[in-house]
Amino acid sequence: MPSESKLKYKYGQLWVKDGFLLVFYIFLFDELKNDNKDFIELKKELVQNIDNIFIDMFAFLDFNEFIISDEIKNILINHIEIIILKMDEESNYFSLQNLDEILSQVRIYHLENLEYEPSEETISGQYSKDFKEVKNNYIQEFVDIKSLLEKDYRI
Repeated sequence: MPSESKLKYKYGQLWVKDGFLLVFYIFLFDELKNDNKDFIELKKELVQNIDNIFIDMFAFLDFNEFIISDEIKNILINHIEIIILKMDEESNYFSLQNLDEILSQVRIYHLENLEYEPSEETISGQYSKDFKEVKNNYIQEFVDIKSLLEKDYRI
């Protein structure tokens, strides 16, 4: 797994360790499952990036491609806040079992919606058995990602 990938929004950027990004992408994909209309392309990008991380490639994400209005930005920020709350308050949410359940949905989505086959690692794998359940570290990274979207970058 590469060490870090970059997230961009407007003029800001944030380098995040891929281990954190993988979990973030999985949880964000799960949160967006009911918001089909505005987030179809973002969901495809998340699924592609999940696959990329599994095969040791980078998983860059430029939010500028997907956030086309303040409304979309606010919905996305709200989803990230929900993820953070669930991680903090629901004991089963931040678990290996939940990540594996969401990953099975990611695999199905990939097969049905992307024009290429997922990697063998994505098809056969489960989330790493070395998953460290250090909630506070993940929560802080997700807060940093949310802050990237909330900042008002001006030149």
